[in-house]
Amino acid sequence: MKKALIIVITLLIGAMLFTGCSSNFGGYIYADSDLYTIGGGNIAVEGISKFNINWIAGEVIIESHDGDEIELIEENEGELEEKDRGRYLVKNGILYVKFFAPRNIVNIALNSAVQNKKITIKIPQTLDIEQIDIDVVSAQCMLTDIDADKITVDSVSGDKIFEGVTCDTLIIDSVSGAINVFAAAGDTNINSVSGNIVMQYMAMPAKLEIDSVSGNIEIKLPENEEGFTFKRDSVSGSFNSDFALTWNGSTAKYKTGGSTDIQIDTVSGNVRLTKMI
Repeated sequence: MKKALIIVITLLIGAMLFTGCSSNFGGYIYADSDLYTIGGGNIAVEGISKFNINWIAGEVIIESHDGDEIELIEENEGELEEKDRGRYLVKNGILYVKFFAPRNIVNIALNSAVQNKKITIKIPQTLDIEQIDIDVVSAQCMLTDIDADKITVDSVSGDKIFEGVTCDTLIIDSVSGAINVFAAAGDTNINSVSGNIVMQYMAMPAKLEIDSVSGNIEIKLPENEEGFTFKRDSVSGSFNSDFALTWNGSTAKYKTGGSTDIQIDTVSGNVRLTKMI
C-alpha cells in the first residue's frame, strides 16, 4: 500500500507543477518549444516508433486507422488563442504532443474552450509501436485497437478506457477515476487511489499487479488449461470468484497454478474474479 501512497504524492506534486495549482506557482515548460508545429495535421510515419502525450484537461483519444499517416486532430468548444492550441514535434523517433505553449505560470482557472480540448491521434494499423507514454492531469484517456510493446499512463483525474489493446507491458498510475481495460497484455501493473477497476483479458496475462486504496476491482479471465496463482492482501471488502480456488494462507491456485501470477493489494473495496464465457 505504500506504493499507492507514494504515487499519490508524486502525481499530485506533478499536477501542482503541471498546472500551477500551488498559488499559481510552477509552470508548463518543455524543451525545443520553438520547433513545435501548432495545431493538428497529418504526419508521415517514417522513423516514428514512440509517442509521448502530455495533456492537461479534456480528453485524449488514441486509435488505429487504415490510413498510411498519423492524423492529429485537436477539437475545442470555442475560439482559442494561438498560445492555447496544442502542438506537436517529431524528434529522435518520438512524436511529442503538448497541450499548449510553454508558460512559467499556469492559471488553473482555464476557460472552457481550453478545459474541454480533445486530442485525437489516429495511428496506422501497420505501424510498429514501441512505446506510448501518456501523462495527464484531468482528462479522460481512451485507447482503441492499439498494438504496442509498452503503454504507460500517469493520471491525476479522469477515466482510463482501453478497448482491444494489445501490449507486452501495461502500466497505469492513477489518483482518481475509473480504469476499464479490455486487452491482451503480458505484464500489467495498476496503481490506483480512488476508482473502480475492471480488467478484462483477451488472453491470460503473464503477471497482473493491482495496488488500490479505494474502489471495487473485477478481473475477467478466460478459461485456461493450466490455471493461475492468485494472492490477495486486503483490509476490508468482500471477495468472490467464479474459479474454484485452492487456498494456502493468502495465496490461492486455480488448477496447477499455471504461469500467470495475480496479486491484489487493497485497503477498501470488493474484489471479484470473473470467468469469461
